[in-house]
Amino acid sequence: MSFDIDISLSTQALTTINETGENLTMLVTYYGDPSPAGKKYVNDIGTVELVSKTIELNVPGEPIHVSGHDITQSRLAWINDSVKVNVNLYSSRKASDDNILDCDFIDDELKNVVSASPVPMHCSLISENRQSNAKP
Repeated sequence: MSFDIDISLSTQALTTINETGENLTMLVTYYGDPSPAGKKYVNDIGTVELVSKTIELNVPGEPIHVSGHDITQSRLAWINDSVKVNVNLYSSRKASDDNILDCDFIDDELKNVVSASPVPMHCSLISENRQSNAKP
């Protein structure tokens, strides 16, 4: 259930983060569609969350390893078929009350993400008006 993410920043985003002392936050959520056993665990968007983890990152350099070891194996009975994963990146809001980054994101079946590992994810400042992309 593990994979790697290779994060890159635009020049403007890197400069702003370095000048302000901002960091990146990564939210990783493993989830799936409910099985009959998981119906009582369905969230407000109709899926079953297996585990969600928030990780604060320093300015990117080396790929980030996402282990997936926090998933309780018994919860896999709560979902049909395959595990899915969602990864979002945003600013840690240390220097600003608002998120300043527009980043690519992951929302796919885990097997596809693992196959594409390391998954490249790029972030720019929201003010740069760059289109974020779904990965892998």
